[in-house]
Amino acid sequence: MSLPIPGAVTVTESNLQAGVVYKNKNLIDNVSLWHKFMIHNAGNLGRNDVLTAVLDHVFPFDLIPVSYGKEKHYCYFLARNCATAIQKLCKDNLVVPNPYDPSKPFKLEIILRFSTTSLFKVDVQKNISAVLEKRYDPTRRLLDLTKFQDDPDLTEFCPLGQPKIMFFVLHLSRNLIPETYILRENKIRLLHSFDALKVCVSSIRRIDLANNQIEEHGLLTPLVLYKLHHLVLEGNPLCEQYGYNSSDYVRDMLTMFPHLETLDGIPIKVNDLPAVRTNFICNLDGLDLVNQFLEHYFALYDSQNRMAVENLYHASAMFSLNSTFHTNQTNLNIYKYSNKYKSISRNLKMLADFSKSSACLFVKASEIAKTLCSLPATEHDSFSFKVDLIFHSDRMSVVCVDGIFREHPENLLDPERVYGFSRTFVLRTARNSSGETECLITNELYHVYNAFTSQRLSAFKKGHSRPRPSIQPEIPSTPQTAREFRQINDALRMITGLNADWAKKCLEECDHDLKRALSLFVDLYKLDKIPNEAFASEKK
Repeated sequence: MSLPIPGAVTVTESNLQAGVVYKNKNLIDNVSLWHKFMIHNAGNLGRNDVLTAVLDHVFPFDLIPVSYGKEKHYCYFLARNCATAIQKLCKDNLVVPNPYDPSKPFKLEIILRFSTTSLFKVDVQKNISAVLEKRYDPTRRLLDLTKFQDDPDLTEFCPLGQPKIMFFVLHLSRNLIPETYILRENKIRLLHSFDALKVCVSSIRRIDLANNQIEEHGLLTPLVLYKLHHLVLEGNPLCEQYGYNSSDYVRDMLTMFPHLETLDGIPIKVNDLPAVRTNFICNLDGLDLVNQFLEHYFALYDSQNRMAVENLYHASAMFSLNSTFHTNQTNLNIYKYSNKYKSISRNLKMLADFSKSSACLFVKASEIAKTLCSLPATEHDSFSFKVDLIFHSDRMSVVCVDGIFREHPENLLDPERVYGFSRTFVLRTARNSSGETECLITNELYHVYNAFTSQRLSAFKKGHSRPRPSIQPEIPSTPQTAREFRQINDALRMITGLNADWAKKCLEECDHDLKRALSLFVDLYKLDKIPNEAFASEKK
């Protein structure tokens, strides 16, 4: 790169205290001047790694790097119209944390007025337009911008997490008239760049923003202008705020986007159909049972002593397994090992001789345990579990669990094999000979299939140092039906210990708003305004 033009000023850590930034504010604010940023301690890191660290440090201030290069002892880039970013860097003494080696932070020097826009011209429009055309599918009117900055055909660093860059890219994409925008894994935090597509508001129907960094649903406001039918937000921090309460998630998204048909790929409320729920608990009294059973059963099943699950089955229990492996969805590795499941699969539709229908129906706890031990060693992803408690009484419960698991590799060269599963347990609750209450499996249906692509991509992504998440009841915030009123009442009773009459009084006082009712309970309890008879007498 050529030498700086006359009048250039170098900002270093040593002259910051002398007021070099204040004295040269006119140069920093001049949008027609290019400034050169030199980064020391970058080592052998690639362009995208270095620039991502710098841009993340100055976010949300604009800094658009161009003409990245490397010299013997440092790397560099040019940028202009970035006064606030320069001020941020100077405030931090020109030091940027190095996420790859915290002991060696990046140290910067900035040459102000390195060049001018008349002397040094940058035109990336042609290059970006070509990349957009390459990524556009005209038959589906779909523009896939997943990990856009990593596209090998880009000549400049174009992270869509930078609002100005995203605005420019979306502006160029308008000529393609996409109906679907896929913007996965771009570290996007702000969405006001979608203003670039206002002229296309009538054509856009689907936006996929999965695995970005959108913190809260209020940041989705710029998308309200578009009459979206399909929206994908999974993998963003805003989804974690809802936890397992998918009802609130669906409700909030429908409030913002009333035309939505699917959310995160799942059909949602249409006309009188119920909103989707991650977990369904038919009776809150069975909630503890579900959590304890799942934790205990799958801990034993995935352990080195799987035979221990025998103690969880009733002496006369029945078990059957069926498997489905679609060849057009199954890689050769999965298909090779699927015989372990197919050999004991009791798929009645595949039977030519119904006299053999009981051949793979296993009876007695010992036989069931032996059969399960004949299957490969596994590890279940408990964060993938979808749980339905579809029936619960004092004597019996029916629990359905769906999720994914992987088999342990047989050697270091053995690739990972991920499967989907669905298991239905019929649980019998009774007292044993010692007078203790025990829960035993009397019947189980086990279905194994090759995991979908979406399941494989999301499998085992969350930290396994964290405990298995407990299943939480999903309580409608504003009850509409008699069933929902009962759910609200049961939830308040379970949390507070109030009897049915007092729980009803609290809820009626707060217009059946559970959060307000809990707050009222706490206030009254602190003032000692709740008599002893208000607590559940039926439990005495």
